[in-house]
Amino acid sequence: MLIYKDRISGECVEAREAGSRPGARTKQKTQPPTHSGAQTEPSMTLCSFFLSISHHTGDELLSDSYNVKDSEDGFFIEVDGKWTEVGDVDVDIGANPSAEEGGEDEGVDGASRKVVDIIDAFRLVEQPSYKKADFMGYIKPWLAKITEELPEGERDDFKEKAQVGIKFLLGKIKELQFFTGESMDPESTMVYAYYKEGAENPTFLFPKAAMHEVKM
Repeated sequence: MLIYKDRISGECVEAREAGSRPGARTKQKTQPPTHSGAQTEPSMTLCSFFLSISHHTGDELLSDSYNVKDSEDGFFIEVDGKWTEVGDVDVDIGANPSAEEGGEDEGVDGASRKVVDIIDAFRLVEQPSYKKADFMGYIKPWLAKITEELPEGERDDFKEKAQVGIKFLLGKIKELQFFTGESMDPESTMVYAYYKEGAENPTFLFPKAAMHEVKM
């Protein structure tokens, strides 16, 4: 299966050719070669997914269809989530809301619910909150585990960036929400979320070294 980034919406979508059955593979389209003989960039961009590096879980945690960026000295991948409504669409059947109790809530289907897009899309599972001492009890062994899984030449850089990243988390420990991937394995990695000052939507922090990028 090939998954491309839609050039208008930026969303990751499965590529299909006209008349093909659902799920059929398509070839990546390219622009004609230039006069110099070199090809230009493909007209369709493969979508990147960020998976947990844990061999036991391999949870899919994020994709680059979101506006991702590095933060805290590159220790995290940061992305803004968005509250959205999913489920059955409310249909106006012409009833007069003022004639019924409930006003604006009348006609809203009980199957609809508000979710944060990233949590819903990647099935993130919220975990209990941590106090500083408890969090340090978790994060120290986790850092040691991730360090061992990195190539030797990247370990010192990771340790330096970790100091910046963990200090940031500790400074916001009371504001943080903690999530795991679908497998609910915090030893693989946790994902952190908080609300920036005045924000209506949460910001998510994904430990960069605990994920690897796969193009689909």
